[in-house]
Amino acid sequence: MKKDAYVEYSRIAIISSLWAASEVFIGNMFHQLNLPFKGMMLTVVPCFLLAFAFFYLKKPSSIMKVGITVAVVRMLLSWKFNPNIAMSILCQSAAFYISIKLLGKNLLSSAIGGMLAQSWTYFQSYFFRMVFMGYNLEKILEHIRKIEIIQPIIEKVVLVFVVLWLIHVIPGIIAGLCGFKAGKNLSSEK
Repeated sequence: MKKDAYVEYSRIAIISSLWAASEVFIGNMFHQLNLPFKGMMLTVVPCFLLAFAFFYLKKPSSIMKVGITVAVVRMLLSWKFNPNIAMSILCQSAAFYISIKLLGKNLLSSAIGGMLAQSWTYFQSYFFRMVFMGYNLEKILEHIRKIEIIQPIIEKVVLVFVVLWLIHVIPGIIAGLCGFKAGKNLSSEK
């Protein structure tokens, strides 16, 4: 029984370190380049890793342990204290945990987990900032107007938010499906 716990925690450590490294290094690069949708692009990595981890973590609660570990590591390695980052990481791992608990370990649960994780990134990026951080809708729409693809539909505010949600969700679903397939292929090769 003790050996199983060591194996489980070593797997949690490996997955957590990969996720934390992507948060710190890739996130810093995206922040310095000031890319649009940087949160969405950064969330693709945990969507893939958590879907991949379905096959290597024995307990569904280990997904939450990965999220807690990454949140702590990310907060310790950050140059400024930002609780939104830790909350986002915890919510992304909670999305995968909920999808596993409700649907089991299958292709659909990994796609829904990726969708929910990216939906949280979307929610945090736009609505959470408006309500809790005082960003106004005009400032967010002004930032969105700089993206040329969305120019024709900018007048329809609800449509803009639906299109932005789809832009966030589709990569999460794809990353969840790819992570599930990669994990399944590698676990069958053992």
